Amino acid sequence: MEWIIQNGEVSKCVESIEDIATEVRNVMERKSEFLILMPPRPVNSCNFMQVAPGPDEDMHFEVSLIHEYEKTHVYSQTCTPNVAITLLTLFYTENAVPDTSDWTFVGEYEL
Repeated sequence: MEWIIQNGEVSKCVESIEDIATEVRNVMERKSEFLILMPPRPVNSCNFMQVAPGPDEDMHFEVSLIHEYEKTHVYSQTCTPNVAITLLTLFYTENAVPDTSDWTFVGEYEL
């Protein structure tokens, strides 16, 4: 099973960490509206991470965590492009999910 990057309307398999950095740069340069990185199955309760342009030179970063009863909770924070690349790369290479305890709660959604 493959990791998927969805960049706007286009979805593709991740072949390397450079794919992630390239797609984040595309969002940063406003060539794409957003980027979603999805594992083949949830990783530490995380079913996706998303990046979109943020204020100034920063990025809007979201993490979706599966909670009980088939719902997800989405949390967000603003970060630099380098932090976004690091978080996405660690998610992809080490199954690392950031601690979202001090992030902004965006909402609860049905799976």
